Amino acid sequence: MSVGLFGGKKQMIGWHATDDPSVMRYFDGQRWRGRARLTALDHWGPLPFPGEAQRLQADDELIERQSQIQKAVAACEELGQKRSDLERQIRELRQERAEVEHENFLHEINLWDFPTVADGSAKIAEALKEVRAQAKHMVRDGLALSTDTKLAAFFDINSGFDSPIRKHLRQNITTMVLGIFNAECEAATRAMRSMSSLTAAGDRIRRSWTKLHEATMPIGVMLSDDYVKLKLKESQLVWEHLAAKAIDRAEAQDARDRQREEARAQAEYEVALDGLEKELDHYLNMLATMQRQGDVEGVERFEGLIEETKGRIAAIEERSANIRVGYVYVISNIGSFGEGVVKIGLTRRLEPMDRVRELSSASVPFRYDVHAMIFSMDAVSLENRLHQHFDAHRINRINRRREFFRVTPHQVLEALKSHEADIVEWIEDPEAEEYRLTLDQARLELESSDA
Repeated sequence: MSVGLFGGKKQMIGWHATDDPSVMRYFDGQRWRGRARLTALDHWGPLPFPGEAQRLQADDELIERQSQIQKAVAACEELGQKRSDLERQIRELRQERAEVEHENFLHEINLWDFPTVADGSAKIAEALKEVRAQAKHMVRDGLALSTDTKLAAFFDINSGFDSPIRKHLRQNITTMVLGIFNAECEAATRAMRSMSSLTAAGDRIRRSWTKLHEATMPIGVMLSDDYVKLKLKESQLVWEHLAAKAIDRAEAQDARDRQREEARAQAEYEVALDGLEKELDHYLNMLATMQRQGDVEGVERFEGLIEETKGRIAAIEERSANIRVGYVYVISNIGSFGEGVVKIGLTRRLEPMDRVRELSSASVPFRYDVHAMIFSMDAVSLENRLHQHFDAHRINRINRRREFFRVTPHQVLEALKSHEADIVEWIEDPEAEEYRLTLDQARLELESSDA
């Protein structure tokens, strides 16, 4: 026990006796905390010394505060996670808003994935998608239009108190120029229906660009060349689809024509074989008659005719079975196509001139002239070699079954010699009788009218 400030007794921290010998009470230095019977204290263990009691109490308070700190930290982490989630949601919403605003702007400037005749082609449709994506990126990055340096400084959103007005003005100009140009490009591309429409579409797109350039150049605004090229590429892709479809149709038509030609050839073979077989039966009957009559000279004559007929039958049967056997023809029509144009084709007909007469039908104003009719056991290869030789001179580069070449008959003759073709007869200069007579008639009529 110590002396207090005013002379009173100061109690020490610890357990102290009470009036009841069996009860103790505890003083923590400020106030009395509680009472306990000695029997209970003995049960719990020896009474703690004052210093040890303070340490135990400090440990309890430390554990309690650590628990409170851990709860506070957990609460802060939870709040931090919620904040991160909210910030992420805000970013996503802002991104969605920006994308919606950009899509709305693309519609305002008529830049969208409009349908075309090429949508049925997976390859072309994918290429169109890529071109359109590049155009949209150029618009988003501000590269679709180029502006003069001074005008760009004027449009700078950070220049002056009226920057929002300038930004709005730039937006209006961009919307107007791109909207007009994209609408014209869409109309030109959607109007494409045939292979010949590429030129018309390209001319329309370039005219639109020229007019806009003349209108906006004075204020320093221009469509970028790369953006114009993308729009031209869009029409080019549609044309490629139309060209591919046209080639498919032409090839299918040529295949049907070849089938009809082959059917005609086979029909000719059958008729010829039927006639030769009847002729052979007749010779066999005559041979039997000559043998019965003992006519040695007649027997020899009909035996020769029989052997000759059998040979002709065998030759026709061989041509019928071998689809590579036929005639390669070189013909021209200066009245229809002018000089320096020849057609190099193949026919398997027994009478190859029948094919030339068919080609000289009502589809051309004048008959074809034949420069050569070359029989070959592999006419297919000979025709292919000639086509490859003059491939750079093809008149129709889309439909390769159109066998017209811008070469002279003499050039074809030299090529035939280089391929060692068996040329029986060659006519260098075309007769073109009807064409030349027509020219003479026209000249006489002109002279008569002048007289």
